[in-house]
Amino acid sequence: MVEHGGMLNHLYAKIDDLRLTAADTIRSKPRRSASTSRYGSTWRRCWSADACSSIEDENWPTSRRVSGLRSKRDGITVLETVPSLLQEVLVEVVRPGQPCPGLPGLRFLMVTGETLPPETCREWLRRYPRIPISERLGPHGVFDDVTHHCLRELAQDMLNVPIGRPLGNMQLYILNERQQPCRPA
Repeated sequence: MVEHGGMLNHLYAKIDDLRLTAADTIRSKPRRSASTSRYGSTWRRCWSADACSSIEDENWPTSRRVSGLRSKRDGITVLETVPSLLQEVLVEVVRPGQPCPGLPGLRFLMVTGETLPPETCREWLRRYPRIPISERLGPHGVFDDVTHHCLRELAQDMLNVPIGRPLGNMQLYILNERQQPCRPA
């Protein structure tokens, strides 16, 4: 069951981690399957901190997504996307022999919903070292993310992107192949 307390816990974690204020505009990834009544879309309308929310149309071409980030008019300060869309954006941004376009107001990139490939993470951080990636993971069917991790760099020898630590008031349990809790290292 998804309870109001879980939603509030989630919202407070995002406000804290991203330092959200009334000056922020958050561009959210499209949700093909989330109606406005489902839990996954609820926090997008309840950002609190008076931040604005802007939800992408799932039919937008990648060039439209990128142009919105470049525009000072749109004022996007936090982008939430899935790794597969981030890869499309990077392909659109990376033009051989051309400088990376500026993303003037963007201060955080949130990725969630899929496994973030290490090379995608490294490519973003190479192109935009001042804009950290906030990795957010959570099992399907719960309120949303249960871990957050801010990445400003990722070593070349790392095979996986760290999932971070649990949000406040949450716990993680690591299980072995028999679904038994693993011993702490």
